[in-house]
Amino acid sequence: MRALAAMAAKYAESVLPLDYRAGRLESPIHPFVARRHELPHARLQAHGKALLAQLSLFLEDGWTFADGDPQNFAWGSSGPVLLDWGAPIPREPSNAPWHGLKQFAETVLYPLAISTQTRLPPSRWLRSFPGGIGAEETRAVLRGRIWRTPLWVQILLNGDHGKRNGFAASVARSATTGKAEGGHRRRDALPWLLRRLQKAISHLRAPEKHWRNRGWASHQAKNSYSARALAARKQAIDRIAAERRAFRALDLGAHVGSLLAAAITGRTPEHCVAVDADPGCTHGLHGAFRGRPVSLVEADLMEAEDLAGRLGAFAPDITLACGLIHHLALARSDGLRRALEMVLACAGKKPGSVIVLEWIPADDPQLRSLYDNRTFRSPRLHEYRLDAARARLSQSRRVEEIGLPGTGRTLLRCELPI
Repeated sequence: MRALAAMAAKYAESVLPLDYRAGRLESPIHPFVARRHELPHARLQAHGKALLAQLSLFLEDGWTFADGDPQNFAWGSSGPVLLDWGAPIPREPSNAPWHGLKQFAETVLYPLAISTQTRLPPSRWLRSFPGGIGAEETRAVLRGRIWRTPLWVQILLNGDHGKRNGFAASVARSATTGKAEGGHRRRDALPWLLRRLQKAISHLRAPEKHWRNRGWASHQAKNSYSARALAARKQAIDRIAAERRAFRALDLGAHVGSLLAAAITGRTPEHCVAVDADPGCTHGLHGAFRGRPVSLVEADLMEAEDLAGRLGAFAPDITLACGLIHHLALARSDGLRRALEMVLACAGKKPGSVIVLEWIPADDPQLRSLYDNRTFRSPRLHEYRLDAARARLSQSRRVEEIGLPGTGRTLLRCELPI
């Protein structure tokens, strides 16, 4: 409580308090924190920079971080927000080391170094080392390429020989206020160390063959995605959003964020969450919604079985699932029913909450060009039917069909009865 009282006034914008509900702490705004292995190179690099910058501010008031794990932060459109009020602790005594340096190296610095040198995203490595990548494992992966890494990465890698605190802790102790030989006091070197680490992270850039230039991020709507159909879809979403003054929105398969933007432009949403499995899309969303109350989530709806549980206290009033169901049901061969179940699991459960689901018929020209050609035919195509989707959604929601002119596509407005 002393820590909260001392920090609340100055750091209220960068440290988010949590609510104690049903025996656990929950964020009233940010639904959940991205796991380490879900952060692409650019996001992990930005997290490292933000953490060091935040720690530099804390040092000015005699505070330090006990736990700077990326999982203690939520990612919004303006950057990472610290969710763990217990992470900052008083720096007592004033020459106390930064005990989080080893953790910072294993969860941020070493994964970025490996990603830069091997041209593979850090997520590939962090899935194999869920607790963080130690110095010994990093040296084994880099082998003779360690010399290509920034100087401070080399120092940490060559000094930590597997001891519990190892060289990282000794570096932290040397970077604190203390007495040098002869009894003379020396200046606190920890801020200097943080600046060097900032510089080292800045040099650990993503590989040239970067995800930003691949995947769905560069997809351009065409064929049956006519300008008229796109405009009609945006207008329909705008009308549905206009029914609410303040609301929470969840966009599943957000792509470049155009439909979420249509829902919140000119309004004051309480908070929104944009989910996409493509890291290039989440990178673009970061810029598209900068400064807006939008959390960015890089996750695969069908692989993240616990996505609904991780959304926690976030209860969306509007859930958008446009240009998504046919990909999950057909291209991924997950099946229509399972795709609908995953959307329903993530959608809001309170009366009046709405799901806006776009139905693309099987005879749509673009869908056929993707899933019904000479070389590939989806084994799930026979079960992909509008009546089956309507029947499942009608079990719990009131379904209204909104036709999109100039195309055979339909928006299904699925509302929980009040």
